[in-house]
Amino acid sequence: LGGLPALKEQFSATPEIKLRELRHGVCIQAGKSPQLGNSANGDYIPFYQKVARVVRPVRLDAIKTSSLSDEFSENGIVDWLNAFD
Repeated sequence: LGGLPALKEQFSATPEIKLRELRHGVCIQAGKSPQLGNSANGDYIPFYQKVARVVRPVRLDAIKTSSLSDEFSENGIVDWLNAFD
C-alpha cells in the first residue's frame, strides 16, 4: 500500500480517517466510533468506502467457513467482505 507516507497522502482530504503507526504496520481508524450505515438506503459511510478502496489489494477475498460460526452463510461472508466496495 506504500507505507504510512502513501496512506497519509491518500487520506489527507478525509479528516475522519486517522492513521496510527504501529511497530509492524499501520492502524487505520475510519471515524471516531463505529458507524452502522444503512445499506437499504444506500448509506455505506463514505469514509469506510474510501478505506475499503485503498486496502482492497491486501484484503481477504474469502474466509473458510469452518473458522466461523454458522451465523454466516457462504454468501453472507462474501457480502460482508465486499460491503464497502
